Amino acid sequence: MERSREQLKGSMLMALENTHTRMSRMAKGLLFRGRVIPIQEIIEQIDAVTVESIQECAREYFRADSCALVLLGPSGTYVPDAIEL
Repeated sequence: MERSREQLKGSMLMALENTHTRMSRMAKGLLFRGRVIPIQEIIEQIDAVTVESIQECAREYFRADSCALVLLGPSGTYVPDAIEL
């Protein structure tokens, strides 16, 4: 988890070296939140994510009754009638 956090923060900070990226981030903050979100606030939010919060989110959004399955393969490939989740 820590490695993922650090990679996300590092990628975000490296991307800010690009003027277009900085302006785009500021514009999205204004459009979606009504304010420019300071980088430190974003970093604090990333650091606040826990394994438990990710699991809770996954349970809420990845439910078997709301998922679809697509199988791609050559014609005549066996397709099971049902797949257990």
